Amino acid sequence: QTHQLDGVDHRESRTIRGGEIVMVTKAAWEGRDIVITITVNYPDKIKTVAKETWAIDAQGQLVIDATETMEGQPPKSRHVVHKKKS
Repeated sequence: QTHQLDGVDHRESRTIRGGEIVMVTKAAWEGRDIVITITVNYPDKIKTVAKETWAIDAQGQLVIDATETMEGQPPKSRHVVHKKKS
């Protein structure tokens, strides 16, 4: 995926059997971090919201903290650290 870091909502839709999936993505710099929010609306009225924060830590590693929520479900979180090979 490619994200424009302009803080503007970018809408994309796809037609599938049974309706349309609508995805709204917003990505922007917040200080030294990049924050990406993706909201997906499914034809059956299910909505998910994912928020990712991308940062470079003191060791120069890419750290991604993400949370995804869906109504009626507990939030799902993940923490990923990408280490540079030497």
